[in-house]
Amino acid sequence: GLATIRMNGVVEVCDFFSRAPGCASNSTQALPMERVELDFGPTTQTFRVGGGSVAVPGMPNGIVAMHARYGRLPLERLVAPAVEAAHQGVMVTAGFARVNRLLWPILKRNPEIVSLFARDGQPLAEGDVFRCPELGDTLALFADEGLAAFTEGDLGQGLLDCLGADS
Repeated sequence: GLATIRMNGVVEVCDFFSRAPGCASNSTQALPMERVELDFGPTTQTFRVGGGSVAVPGMPNGIVAMHARYGRLPLERLVAPAVEAAHQGVMVTAGFARVNRLLWPILKRNPEIVSLFARDGQPLAEGDVFRCPELGDTLALFADEGLAAFTEGDLGQGLLDCLGADS
């Protein structure tokens, strides 16, 4: 993540993107990655996907740090609209649909992702409704437990379990 914050005429940038993939691996062998070509129209680009491409998420730490420094409202109140949107669903915009189609060669590799980002086996299109109740539950838990939800709880363990024994 990256955030630009302007308060009282002062602009600050918070960079909380991620940590490099593979740095925390317990294995001396490289985690698996496969090549996927994405078609950007006038050009294509090759991406590597798989367990070896997964970075350590920086977003939770970044949100906690920004909230501690700049926040005035409780985190629960800040995430409430996003929790509701995740549960109720949001209309897929033209931009959402375009990115969904662009990333489809990567997204379609995982049945759980397909269940979120597809309808009848095809990428969600403009006008469809995107729902992700699990994201809403995750945001609510994060607002309630803070970083501990990821570092000591089921969320972090779930990510590690998904990646496998070498993560």
